[in-house]
Amino acid sequence: MLADLFLVVITPMLQIPAMICFSITQICYFIRIYTNQESKKEKLIHIVIRTSGIILILILTLIVLKEKTDFLSLISTFYYINLIVNIIFAFKQSNQSLLFPIGLLLFACCDLQVGLNVLNSSYINIENNVVLNFIANPPFNLAWAFYVPSQTLIALSLIKDKTST
Repeated sequence: MLADLFLVVITPMLQIPAMICFSITQICYFIRIYTNQESKKEKLIHIVIRTSGIILILILTLIVLKEKTDFLSLISTFYYINLIVNIIFAFKQSNQSLLFPIGLLLFACCDLQVGLNVLNSSYINIENNVVLNFIANPPFNLAWAFYVPSQTLIALSLIKDKTST
């Protein structure tokens, strides 16, 4: 809610505090997923993949954006790689809840649309790329089309099935 407050309610929007809040949320999801893993080997693989992904995406951000790299781009890519890793490991646990990984996947689609829009307006011109430009600037609010169901499914994933207890 805080991230959405910073992005949607407050004018002008406060992107950095929003991305910090989103990152904290992904870290909380990581803890949820990690604690549900029973195998020490799976936990180690999870940590290695997550850490490697974070390092790699931050290096790639520096390489691609060069002098345009700023804290917003770094925290945003940190957030998004954590979301991607959470999706992968949540799907591995889909026997516990399929709602959670699907919700995260829809959230990634929402954030991809928003991120491409910010990328185009602040960092790299994507107007010559027809596909990326369409995703960044669709004829309707694509972000909200993914956002509402994503948050609904993530919330519903916390409800325990009363028939299984």
